[in-house]
Amino acid sequence: MQQKRNKRKPKEELLSSISDSIILLLNHLYPVSEQLRIINKTLPKNCSVSEKTYLKYLKTYLKSDYIKYKKNIFIANNMQEMIRVILAFKTYEEQFENFKFKKFRSGNSEFNLSVEDYIYFFEEYFEKEKDIYIKK
Repeated sequence: MQQKRNKRKPKEELLSSISDSIILLLNHLYPVSEQLRIINKTLPKNCSVSEKTYLKYLKTYLKSDYIKYKKNIFIANNMQEMIRVILAFKTYEEQFENFKFKKFRSGNSEFNLSVEDYIYFFEEYFEKEKDIYIKK
């Protein structure tokens, strides 16, 4: 068990050394599988990061960025609902109040969206038409 922990430590250090790039991937809503593909492609050939190690790293060291990512990806996946409330209601508060999906599960975690989460997504992604990863 000690040997396994020592093996993982360099990967955590490696991920920490590229945390700014990881945050960019999260901010552009790349799926975790695509993030890992990009990260592993840049690593030396004898090194790779597993999904389990990566998710543990995100949940431990980039927790707030990861939670924000999960919420934003959820809203992005429900864009039709967002457009519906934007067309029907004028204020952010009214839009959020009438947004059907305010609570969701992802894996073993449950997330609650707040009006602040909704406004952040609207201003950061919708208004700015920010480039986000769309799987084709």
